[in-house]
Amino acid sequence: MAFNLSDKNGIGITLSGQNLVSQALGYSVYTGAYLTVPSGVTAVRSYDATGNTTLAEKTDSLIVGKYYTLVVAGAAGTYRNLLVRDNYDNLTASTSKAYIRFVNAIPDSAAPAVTITSGGQTVSTDPSARFGKISEFVAVDSGVVRIAAANGGTIQGDVTVRAKASDVYTVLLKGFPGATDTARQVKLSVITNGNLR
Repeated sequence: MAFNLSDKNGIGITLSGQNLVSQALGYSVYTGAYLTVPSGVTAVRSYDATGNTTLAEKTDSLIVGKYYTLVVAGAAGTYRNLLVRDNYDNLTASTSKAYIRFVNAIPDSAAPAVTITSGGQTVSTDPSARFGKISEFVAVDSGVVRIAAANGGTIQGDVTVRAKASDVYTVLLKGFPGATDTARQVKLSVITNGNLR
């Protein structure tokens, strides 16, 4: 699964020289699902689709049968490929629990506190979720789950999801402080990684 949360209108991604997707990923667009990719030592390159200019490069070892998320993030000439192995394959299907995590792709030096609340109870708090942080999945009761992020200044927002049992979610902290384009202002959004059943 790969996301474009950088300030570029379109990006491409290669894995050891082979394109991951056939079309450029627009801003805030992702692949929609986990994709099958080769295992082993892999050079991950993100590039600006309009000129093939490299944004960021990273080499990592991908393990057979494991799930990975790649987030291309950054702005104004400073970019990162945030690659993390998800523990998706270790999550257990449940009739009453869902799983949720967050990604902070907001390029701001003031890290927000991120809180996940389920059933009126705080399930998880990260008091300093720096730019580039991808949290672990945490179990939450199915039903209304609220995720809030704030740093007392440039980052302030929340999102609510009606979590379904055995569904897996990622909350995206995205946007750019001070942006005037409403599509690029700081906000939180939710995508579904999949269902464990």
